[in-house]
Amino acid sequence: MAINLIPEEVAPKGAAARLSIFLRTVSAIGLTLFILVVFGLTSYYLVNYFQLRASESRQENLKNVISSLQDTESSLILLRDRLSKVKEVYAHDSADKNINAVSQVFAQVPSGISISDFETTLKKIDMSVIAQSSLSLSQFINVLITSDLFETINLKSFSFNPTGGYVATLEMFVK
Repeated sequence: MAINLIPEEVAPKGAAARLSIFLRTVSAIGLTLFILVVFGLTSYYLVNYFQLRASESRQENLKNVISSLQDTESSLILLRDRLSKVKEVYAHDSADKNINAVSQVFAQVPSGISISDFETTLKKIDMSVIAQSSLSLSQFINVLITSDLFETINLKSFSFNPTGGYVATLEMFVK
């Protein structure tokens, strides 16, 4: 039991003492509830904050994956288109000599040359090439001339792009 040093005449009596005890209990319960609510809200905020960061990280990762898959998809579409053109060429019996001539040339293509467009018909071969340097382009044209497979080689267009290199479109007639 606690020792009370306040004289009995000054101490609150009856209803005032009960009100004081009731208010003390209510304030203790209110403070406890307030602390619990603040702790709960802080926990809720932190959990959502970390979930948001993880979600943003996954979103960036998915964007990168989608970007790389778009590049792959576009290259596959181009490849499928080129394969359909190759199948179409093989469907023609008389295009064999053009294909044989071109395959011999393709085997000797120097480095720095990429063939961007190729079309063959019964009478002629149209080809667009991109060369990184004028030396590689001259070597490629030299391969065409020295192969002695073509009756005529016409240069249909020629352009230069500082970033891409030389672009030449050729029309060739097989002997």
